[in-house]
Amino acid sequence: MKYNSKHRHALHVMLYVCTLLLHISLTGCDRSPATPTTMVNDFGTYSFPDNSQLELYKKPQSSIVLCKLTSASGDLLFEDDLGGNFSRWYIVRGNDNSFWVYSGDIGLWVWKNAENGYSKTMIETLKDPLVFDMPYEYIYHLPSRNQDEIDEFRKAYQNSLDKQ
Repeated sequence: MKYNSKHRHALHVMLYVCTLLLHISLTGCDRSPATPTTMVNDFGTYSFPDNSQLELYKKPQSSIVLCKLTSASGDLLFEDDLGGNFSRWYIVRGNDNSFWVYSGDIGLWVWKNAENGYSKTMIETLKDPLVFDMPYEYIYHLPSRNQDEIDEFRKAYQNSLDKQ
């Protein structure tokens, strides 16, 4: 099979794009500062106004995405597995310093700051009262089927209150 100049050019462009994507996936980008309710969906280190830092990175020799939150003094507050690199995932920091996580591989959960540190709560159903605490940005970026389910639950809940 003979390659003409159009084929060679297309192959060069594909090679360039693949090289660029490989570089991006293997290196992180520092982002700072992140503000409350900022959506984080890329590798890197994100600083918050309280000087805590959220780091998202790939587990070495793997496609698993990990995140860890450290305090201003460097203490580990939590560490978590977000699923695979090829799945959609993001984190939204709430106004109450909670961290709302979505992973296409694992599901939905929240890290809430309690008296003795952060605790992780899986959201097994979107009819959970936790949906009333979800930041708007978190819900906005969920798949539309999840958004619809949350809307239906909130409306049904409001209707039940109105009937009382």
